[in-house]
Amino acid sequence: MVIDAIQWTGKNISEIFDFVDWVISISDRTKIVTIKTSEGPLIFSAGDWIVRNAEGEFYRLKRDIFDAVYESVENQND
Repeated sequence: MVIDAIQWTGKNISEIFDFVDWVISISDRTKIVTIKTSEGPLIFSAGDWIVRNAEGEFYRLKRDIFDAVYESVENQND
């Protein structure tokens, strides 16, 4: 299964804005970003992956879980 995902590095906020529908807050000091989802606010720490499923819903995966389950596929349409 192919998913869309982006890792929050604590510095790539412009990429996060491009990826998600709505960013609620960002903290430069704590490197926390909060996004709006259909389930309510979702908080991400630096290193977490923001995943968008086939239905367009967002969820969080910690880095170790993401790395254990998924492998990177860059632009399959190329």
